[in-house]
Amino acid sequence: MGAFEARMLNHFNHTTPWTFTTSSGISGGLAVIGVAGGTLYLTNGSSGELKNLHYLSGGLSLGPLPGSFGLSTSDMWSKGLGSIRAPKPSLTADELTGPMCVISGSLAFMGEGLSGSMYFLGFPMGLALLGGAIEILISGLLTARAFGVIVGHFSGVDASVSLLPGYAH
Repeated sequence: MGAFEARMLNHFNHTTPWTFTTSSGISGGLAVIGVAGGTLYLTNGSSGELKNLHYLSGGLSLGPLPGSFGLSTSDMWSKGLGSIRAPKPSLTADELTGPMCVISGSLAFMGEGLSGSMYFLGFPMGLALLGGAIEILISGLLTARAFGVIVGHFSGVDASVSLLPGYAH
């Protein structure tokens, strides 16, 4: 295990009752610029509370294609991997909002594809605005209030890995 992974496990050391149940969104990229927006559907397993977290993000996207496009709907298969993790055992729905950062990887050619995304929620605003400074951004990931992973199907043309700071509400 690398130093970054060890620091992540140390920071996000509590399992919360929140889980990603599905997602929907649209993404695109041209050259090294990527944008994405959508909705993350969350459920609190303890209280039964539902939260729709809408987000918009943009930043660096790298891949072998000159451009990319992807679309997913909430009825397409997607699933959170485990519970959302945090530095403390409980989170309110409001603590999942605000500046955020998504790291994602996608693969699809003229049709159905698969994607996987790591969401860092409750990210410090100053670091989100400095998204171009990759070292600052990656170090800042370890100050987020929550972390979760979701995988799913999407339609489009894409073969990229993206680092996209943004905002969720």
